[in-house]
Amino acid sequence: MADLSSLILTVLGLSSKIATTLYNYVTSVREAQNDIQRLSNEIFGLMGVLEHLKLQQGYYAEVKVLDLEEMPNNLDQNTMTKVLHDHLALLQELYDHLTRHRSHLQAKIQRLVWPLKDKDTEKYLQRLERTKSYFILSLVTDQQCVRVKHSLRIWLILNSDLTRDITKQISNLEARMDEEAQIRRENESYAEYQELIKWLSPVNPRRFREDAARTRVSGSGQWFLKSKSFRAWLESSSNTLFWLNGISMWLLCPMLNGTSVLIAPFSGCWEVNTDGTPLDAKNLRTTALDYCTSMQKNGERTGYFYCSFSENESLDTRNILGSILVQLSTPDDKTFEQMSMLYEKKNSEPGRARLFKPQKKDILDLIFQLAQKQSGTQIFIDAVNECEDPLDIIESLKILMSENSKAPIRVFLTSINEREIEMSLESVPSLHTETLRHRHIEGDMGLLIDAKLHSHPRLKRQSKELQHEIAWTLIHRAQGILFLLCPLISAYNVKRFRWVTCQLDFLCKLRTAGAIKEALSSLPPTLDETYRRLLLRIETKEDRHLSREIMEILAFAMYPITLTALCEVLMIELGSKSLNADRQLLNPKDILNICGSFLNYEPTTDTVSLAHQSVRTFLTSSLQGEATFFQLSHDDSHRSIALKCLTYLSLDEFESERMYGSVDDRLDDFPFLHYAAHFWPLHVLRLNRVEQDQELWETMKSFLLSTEAGRNNFRAWVQVLAPGSNFIQDTPPLYYAASFGLTDIVRYLLDMGSDTEARGGHGGATPINIASLRGNAEVVQLLLDHGADPYAVDIGM
Repeated sequence: MADLSSLILTVLGLSSKIATTLYNYVTSVREAQNDIQRLSNEIFGLMGVLEHLKLQQGYYAEVKVLDLEEMPNNLDQNTMTKVLHDHLALLQELYDHLTRHRSHLQAKIQRLVWPLKDKDTEKYLQRLERTKSYFILSLVTDQQCVRVKHSLRIWLILNSDLTRDITKQISNLEARMDEEAQIRRENESYAEYQELIKWLSPVNPRRFREDAARTRVSGSGQWFLKSKSFRAWLESSSNTLFWLNGISMWLLCPMLNGTSVLIAPFSGCWEVNTDGTPLDAKNLRTTALDYCTSMQKNGERTGYFYCSFSENESLDTRNILGSILVQLSTPDDKTFEQMSMLYEKKNSEPGRARLFKPQKKDILDLIFQLAQKQSGTQIFIDAVNECEDPLDIIESLKILMSENSKAPIRVFLTSINEREIEMSLESVPSLHTETLRHRHIEGDMGLLIDAKLHSHPRLKRQSKELQHEIAWTLIHRAQGILFLLCPLISAYNVKRFRWVTCQLDFLCKLRTAGAIKEALSSLPPTLDETYRRLLLRIETKEDRHLSREIMEILAFAMYPITLTALCEVLMIELGSKSLNADRQLLNPKDILNICGSFLNYEPTTDTVSLAHQSVRTFLTSSLQGEATFFQLSHDDSHRSIALKCLTYLSLDEFESERMYGSVDDRLDDFPFLHYAAHFWPLHVLRLNRVEQDQELWETMKSFLLSTEAGRNNFRAWVQVLAPGSNFIQDTPPLYYAASFGLTDIVRYLLDMGSDTEARGGHGGATPINIASLRGNAEVVQLLLDHGADPYAVDIGM
């Protein structure tokens, strides 16, 4: 009884805080007066019911002390406790929602903005009303029983129908509350499932597949689906591998958005990219995958993956295999239970296991177990040559295929035609190969041009004669620049398609037939000349500076950048503690207008990228004349991006010791925060002799040692890297410098007397432990030289 009474008091205390918060909003917010009043009424109503319940508990306590007649049974103490706990959780959620403010500026104007959306308000009102109804009906029924048991037992007989009705209503309310509790438990289980998926597969290949689906022109490439080698692979009843390969720069030509139509939904025929890249191995694998999926029989499963230089995590063998494992499994599989056990085995502390990647052998064992349960398994991996260790992934797949499986495991790989890869595959017993050649894509260019002429609003309104002139001129000029571009047929095809795409983009901007005819008479002879002309068409000084900054970031970014994040980057001023509002673009899509054919934008993910790898190649080449302004270099660009990231993380917005709201909310409010937090050290690692770059060196020191200066930007950064960690307040800079392998910073901090045993991160590891885990050998040696204990055990172990 005492526990129930104290729980009631806790609920009353939190209800009172919510009532006070709502009153504060009433005095400041006009547009939500009705919502505030309705919530206040429910809160005060519940407080009244709970006060009555508290008094009743006191009465029952006296009855028990006096050893009077037995207590009434209708007020189920266990159910009441459960309902009170659920109600307390609801009130805490509501209170957090009402008191959350996400930045210093928002904190100042918090009372002026009502934080609940209409659907949130209705959700809280419904749940509060349901709980109040349960309490009221319970009290009414219980009071009836008290009166019946003490003086009016005959009343129960006369009013049994009413009693049963009330009891039924209570039962219904309990059932609905149990249902809500079950939904909450399922949501928690789903969150745990997502955490496991994220651990095994940090990169979601579905995004690449969906991007690819939007960039196709149908009508070409059926030669591949009908080829003897592909049909033999597809129909094989034993373990087999298909290797689709091509000459460098042809096979791996990316799409406008940095990927390719490798896994676009199958439409019944072969596809060509609408962006002007030739039908490469990625296209072929896309259609091959979708064709195989469409022909998939019951009991067969398929997994796929893209390797891409633009996303570092997609290049790790364990991430590739982990993604395949996730796709082949379902939450109902027993293998999924083993995956969960593998996750927990690393460390039971929430979040920490992400630091410790699963072993390749464990993943391969689980994939093989899944394959044994299916009637067939198909694995597609694109651009193996882009992996950190291409031979490692190939050897892993060979191990998988060497097992005696009950059902066939069919593997489909694409890569450039490298001798090392070819030699590694020679030992595969059942190997099928296909090499892309010039004749395979001869008709694709005409399909690309025809699709553009009949889809673009301006071009499709032109006369048939002009449309024919456009197609004829582009095809023949593209064929005529073969030896001007490159003597290699592979490079020729890549540049030829890209050249045609850029000309089409430019023609689409012209408003009259005369302007189109004039442009056709003076087309640039090469792709490089096309790029040079596009740069010189950027007229204003502001746009020239903006376009250079934008393309520099995108050319050397290590993770996809969103358009909104890019807009924030443009507001960063080195050395400033606040974003420059005068540089804020009123319309983020102005970026696309400024850079034109150099960029690709994917609206479903809000990501923006260079249109083609050849753009970066051109910008980092030796430019001449006015185009020199746009020239980029590896070191200068990585340095520039690192400085922007560090300046951003040092803003006043991230200075407070306790950032308000969850990390997810903060990432929503600050679009560039995720990239800046996770990738600034990787840009620094691309540079040599960092300590001799005074500006970068001082910026890094100021940020990492911000706590000593009375600022908390370093801790705010740690919150993003390790959300939920118990060691955020005490994690030393040395720990993360060791984790990222920042040798110069580690040496500096050790010379400054940093504690080599100070713990940090998710699991309370020491700097030498985390450096060992990350494979930073030079840092490990430095720490050993300064007396670090190599036998220290993580607190979380």
